[in-house]
Amino acid sequence: MYAPQFRITPDIAKALMIIEACRQAIDDLPVTVTLLTALRETARLQGTHHSTQIEGNRLTLAQVEQVISGGEPLPGQERDAGECH
Repeated sequence: MYAPQFRITPDIAKALMIIEACRQAIDDLPVTVTLLTALRETARLQGTHHSTQIEGNRLTLAQVEQVISGGEPLPGQERDAGECH
């Protein structure tokens, strides 16, 4: 039989109850198509920015958004911009 190596203290139980209440409040929010589209776009932009930044890309989040939206990169940043597509 599994015996966990931890105890649920009153403080932990209280924190879990707060987390569950927050989760339920979020689940009860209306999720519109517009909201989902905005969340997907934000996730895509941030994911692109952070994954390329790990590899040494110097573009800011705003610059990544500009490049992905079809804007021209600043002079000297063409290589960094090319990594965003």
